Amino acid sequence: MPIEKTIFDDIDESDLQELVEGKVYEDLRIEYKRDFYKMGKNGEQSEARKDISAFMNAHGGHLILGMDEDEGAATELCGLSGSDPDKEKQWLTSIVNSGIEPCILPQIQSIDLENSNHVIIIRIPKSWAPPHRVQTEKGWKFFIRNSSGRHEASMQELRDLFTFSSGIIEKMNDYRTDRNLSISAEEIITTQEGLLTLHIIPFSAFSSPFQVNLEQAYENFRMFTPVGGEPHFSRPRVNYYGIIIEREIPKNGYTQIFRNGIIEATKADLIHAEPSGNIIPAQGFEQQILKALAEYIDGLNQLDVPPPLGILISLQGVQGTHYKVFGGSPIAVTHPAFNRQNYFLPGCILQKYGTRDSYNREIRRAFDVLWNDLGELKARFFNDNGVWDGAR
Repeated sequence: MPIEKTIFDDIDESDLQELVEGKVYEDLRIEYKRDFYKMGKNGEQSEARKDISAFMNAHGGHLILGMDEDEGAATELCGLSGSDPDKEKQWLTSIVNSGIEPCILPQIQSIDLENSNHVIIIRIPKSWAPPHRVQTEKGWKFFIRNSSGRHEASMQELRDLFTFSSGIIEKMNDYRTDRNLSISAEEIITTQEGLLTLHIIPFSAFSSPFQVNLEQAYENFRMFTPVGGEPHFSRPRVNYYGIIIEREIPKNGYTQIFRNGIIEATKADLIHAEPSGNIIPAQGFEQQILKALAEYIDGLNQLDVPPPLGILISLQGVQGTHYKVFGGSPIAVTHPAFNRQNYFLPGCILQKYGTRDSYNREIRRAFDVLWNDLGELKARFFNDNGVWDGAR
């Protein structure tokens, strides 16, 4: 759907009109309402909170106010009239802040229509720290969504929600461990003078039956070029797991697109021999990772893979290697070499699709840990805004 894969601020009337032309039905991640909530009534505050929190406790999604529907199918982009969109957005922000715990602020915007009306669209992220409760006229309650819409969470659904946030992180780390063992055991990469492995894991891979469109993934393979590779030196092929894009020159890495939306990317031969000892070029190494991750995340967006996404960076076989900073002396002069053979950096969570700068800010925390082991308080190449710029 266009509203799923489009950067939120870029959604316009044509994207919403596609929902009508395609007669897109309400489902787990989308709901239509012809009218706005009645802002003067306390009961309407509860209704809005129930709707928004139910998305948070399920898989996130979009609530579109000003869209008419018939038996769940979008029929007319009628819009809202006779109201102030700024006041409507402020009211929504206020009732979420004051009546949903823990609070996650959704994205809210107003879109002007050609008929002089406007639509309010709310993008609610899938929470990785559920459950979220709402204040109602009858006290605090929990709501969730399924394909039929919103309902009060059952006891079993509540149990699942309480265990989800801790369970999903554990599942991601277990998955990374299993896959790294498989790469070695199956000799998927045969030359390993330092091995980088990236995993991008949609939460939906563990909590829903979502499957990527393999034909579309195959067509878009250039968005999944192996780390540090060039598109014209990479070729896709279908395999048991989904689509794999392998680097041909040299044959030391691949990107695997799994059917459930997980991305696994590898690059071997990270270590370079110099007269002073083995080194990994610091700026080039980090730049390649961040460039690849941004392209892969954009590719998943194009494949309609729902966020949140977990990002896991692993570095193996590097003990004793120096992290060389160009533009100055090798880091070995002032810092010890890598102390560990393997680094399994802490996972980072992207709640929504955004810009490359926003991805940098989230992923920086993993690089902070790597630099901590080299005696630095934080990653050296990120500026004060949390964006990687390669400067010392």
